[in-house]
Amino acid sequence: MLPVAIASLLFGFATNMDNFSVAVSYGLRRYRMGWLGNVLIAALSGGSTFLAMGLGEWVQQYVPLIWAQRFGSGLLMVMGASALTRCAASPAVQGGEG
Repeated sequence: MLPVAIASLLFGFATNMDNFSVAVSYGLRRYRMGWLGNVLIAALSGGSTFLAMGLGEWVQQYVPLIWAQRFGSGLLMVMGASALTRCAASPAVQGGEG
């Protein structure tokens, strides 16, 4: 039971850090979001997480663990390569301007 509690706490911390970075981004742009917008974003975030976890529970019945690990690792590598490619292709990086 303790590993599940620790995993839940770490997941909650990661989710809150993600929300914090979005809030800082909006704050730097001087964009003010109302109470209803915040509730809607929180509900959509929580709902999509709940659905993704449910889908993961269902998929694990049919997909071996090693395949899931390899797929997840590959997905993270593709996302990282995509981010690096977009960063390298941006005009600010190519022109040397900062």
